[in-house]
Amino acid sequence: MKHALIADRYAKALSAAIADNDQLDANLQAMSALSEMFAESDQLHSVLNDPSLRIEERLGVLEAILKRIEAPAPAQNAAIIMLRRHRIALLPMVAELFRRRVDERSNRVSATVTTALPLTDEQVEPLKAGLAAYVGRDVRLDRRVDESIVGGVVAEIAGLIIDGSVRARLDRISRNLIENDDGSLN
Repeated sequence: MKHALIADRYAKALSAAIADNDQLDANLQAMSALSEMFAESDQLHSVLNDPSLRIEERLGVLEAILKRIEAPAPAQNAAIIMLRRHRIALLPMVAELFRRRVDERSNRVSATVTTALPLTDEQVEPLKAGLAAYVGRDVRLDRRVDESIVGGVVAEIAGLIIDGSVRARLDRISRNLIENDDGSLN
């Protein structure tokens, strides 16, 4: 709980440091990219968290990464402050909370869409438009593939799950058959 509160303060401060809404997505992309690298690389995680290394060495590594991903100044400053204050381990949480703040400021909501097969770009736009019409906000779409749903789409948006998968339909049919079974073989 304490870490979530601290991470939220960093996300809030980063959001407040960006006056121009047109710069939100660029900062979000940088924070997301840095967070992903940090989470996926044990070596990077170890180096940035290693108290036996001088802060200048760790800063050099972080600044090189920030330069490589072309992070805007607010994202750079947030990451550097987190490192200097020994809070870099909170980076993934800060990035996620910052994403939520960006979505709020942009009147956007995130949706996760799960399909049995990867969606084509031609399939994504109408789906995104339909979800946007349903919630009355722009939609940021995260796509996932799960072959177990057999077909159809499962969408999770704003805490609501819309299950249009073949698996769910088959489950409903099965439940109806069991509930309506009178013992006959008709």
